[in-house]
Amino acid sequence: MALAVVIGAIGVAVTALLVTGGTVAPASGVVAGGAVAVLGFPATTSAVAIAFAAGGVGVLNKLRGYDLKKISDTHVVLTRS
Repeated sequence: MALAVVIGAIGVAVTALLVTGGTVAPASGVVAGGAVAVLGFPATTSAVAIAFAAGGVGVLNKLRGYDLKKISDTHVVLTRS
């Protein structure tokens, strides 16, 4: 249930960003408040940025099938679960 709230909140925020060309970035943070409550602020901002760059939240579902291995502060490796 919490994942549905997160994806929904991120979806609304990303849609607002895509429709306005990114001019409502502060407002999209408010809209994604449900996601912040579940994931925390850093993870939510990362998820919104990833979804915005990909053009939708579908990419977040694809990324759920990967494990993240940290190499350094600036590099990570994704491996299939």
